[in-house]
Amino acid sequence: HQLPLVDHPSLLTNRAPVVSEGLLGDCDVDEGPGQVSLTFPDAAGSPGRRDRLPTDEALRLYLAALDQSWLHSLMVSPTVVRDTRIVPNPVWRLVRARPRQTVRVEFDDRGQAVALHVTDAAPQAVFSGARYRRAAAQICPDTVSITYRPADRTIELLINEPVTRNTGGGDGGGGGTATVGISASVARLTLQYEYRPGLAGPAHIFEKTEVRNQAVRAFYRKLWDISDVTVAKGDPAAFGPGAEDSYTASPTTITRAAILAFCRATGNKNARYLDTCGKPGAGKGGGGGDEAGSRGAEAGAGADATLLPAPLDFAIVVGWKALIAPLFADSLDGNLLDLVHLSNKFAVLHPARRPLVEGDRIVTTSRVSGIEIQPGVGMRVEVTAILALHGGTQADGTPSSATPMVEIASSFLFRGSFTGAEHYRRAFRASDDTPTELELKDEAILAVVKSKPWITWTQGTDKGAATAAVEPLATCPALVAVGATLTFRCHTVEAYGRDGKVCRSETTGEVLTKADTKQLVVVGHVAFASNSNSN
Repeated sequence: HQLPLVDHPSLLTNRAPVVSEGLLGDCDVDEGPGQVSLTFPDAAGSPGRRDRLPTDEALRLYLAALDQSWLHSLMVSPTVVRDTRIVPNPVWRLVRARPRQTVRVEFDDRGQAVALHVTDAAPQAVFSGARYRRAAAQICPDTVSITYRPADRTIELLINEPVTRNTGGGDGGGGGTATVGISASVARLTLQYEYRPGLAGPAHIFEKTEVRNQAVRAFYRKLWDISDVTVAKGDPAAFGPGAEDSYTASPTTITRAAILAFCRATGNKNARYLDTCGKPGAGKGGGGGDEAGSRGAEAGAGADATLLPAPLDFAIVVGWKALIAPLFADSLDGNLLDLVHLSNKFAVLHPARRPLVEGDRIVTTSRVSGIEIQPGVGMRVEVTAILALHGGTQADGTPSSATPMVEIASSFLFRGSFTGAEHYRRAFRASDDTPTELELKDEAILAVVKSKPWITWTQGTDKGAATAAVEPLATCPALVAVGATLTFRCHTVEAYGRDGKVCRSETTGEVLTKADTKQLVVVGHVAFASNSNSN
C-alpha cells in the first residue's frame, strides 16, 4: 500500500470512529477505486427522520480523513483568509448532509484527493414542478464542485445554480391549464483559493480576490437575467466612471395575474387591488391597504375603471431589472455578496396621479444618483429609476413620447472597506433641484439676471427642447422683461472629497417663463460649474 501524503502531522485524522459510532446515520458509503461516495437517505418524510442524516460535523470529519492535505484543511478550518481579513469558510455552508444528496470525492493515481462533487437528486430550480426539476437536472448535475490543482495549489470552488424560465403560454394566475415551455440554463459562480500548507498556524486557505467581484457580478447577472438591459455610456471624465451612465430595460406589460400575485405575496388586502368576480375593487376593502390605495379617486384619475390598478410599490416589480442593473457596473467594484438593501421611496409623476394598471406597457430607465463613502461601514449607492408609459408608434412610424408615471429611489449599501483614493473619487450626488421662481420686479433685478454668464438666452421654445438644437441669442429675448417671472428647473451633480465636503459641482437646466398664450416656454439654459466647496 502506498503511504498517504501528509502536509502536517497535526492533520492526521482517523475516519474509523465516525463510521463505527454510527455518526454517518443511514448514509450509504461506497469506497470504490479512485473515488468515495456518500449518498444520504430521503429524510424529508417527517421531522423526526432528520436523525437518519449525519451531523454536519460528522460529515466534515469523515471527508477530512479521506485526504491529509488541502481537503482536510478545507473541511476542518471554520475560516479562510480574504486579503487581510478572517472570514467564515463558505464550504461549511455548502457541503452539508441533505436528503437524497450525494457527495463524491475523487482521487488521483497517488491516492491524493483532486475533486469533491455535491449532487442533488432533484436540483432546486426557480420554478417548482417536476418538469422544471428535470430540465434543471439535465443541465446542472452537480450543485457544487471543488477541484484542486497541485501544480499551483489552487482550490477552485464552482457553484451551479439552475436558471429556468417559463417561455410558454398561460396567464400565470393559477387558473385553468396552460401549455408551458421551459428554457433552462445555469448560472455559475467560480471562486478560487490558494492552499498554503507551509505556514504556521491554522490558516492554510487563502482566497484569490483579484477577480472575485467580477465573478460574483457575472453570476448574479445571469441568475437575475438582466441581459436585456441596455447601457448608454456617459462622459467618464465628468464625475467619474459610470456617474452619467443610464440603463434602460426592455418594455414590459403589466398583467392582472402579476398584480394579484404581488398583493398576495405582500399581504395587501385593499379592495382597490383585488379582482372580485372580474371587477377590480368590488366589495369593501379589508385591512392592510397602503398609501397608494387610500388615495381613492385621486390616484385613479385618468385610468380605465375596468382595468385593475396596481399598488404604488408594485413599481418595484416592473422596474426591478433597470433598478438593479447599475449595481453591476465595474466602476462600483462592490461585492454583491455584501450588498444590503436600505430603503425605497416612491413618487407619482403622472400629472393626473394615474396609477399603473393592467395592460400598461412600461419602459424603465435608471441611473446612479449618488455614491457616498461611509468610513467603517461601506459604500452607499442610490439608484433612481423612472417608469414611463410606452407611447407606442405614430402613423408615420416614429415613436411617440413616453409619459413618466412613477419614480423610484432605492438605496443600497455595499458593506466593506472603501478607503482608497479611487473610491472617494467616485463619491457624488445627483439631484433635481426644487423649481425656483424669480420675479423680475424692476430693472435692477433684470440687470443682475442678464449679467450671469452661466445663462445662455434663447428665443422662446417648447419646454424640453434639446439645448443643442436651440440657437443662442446675444441678448435676452423680449419675454424676459420687467414684470415677468422666471422659473429655474435645474439638475445638480456634486462631487465629494475625502473630508465629506463638496469639492466640485455642476448645475444644468432650463429657464422658463410664460408666453402670451400662458404656456411655459424655454427662454434660456443654465450651465454652471464650480471646483470649490463654495456656493
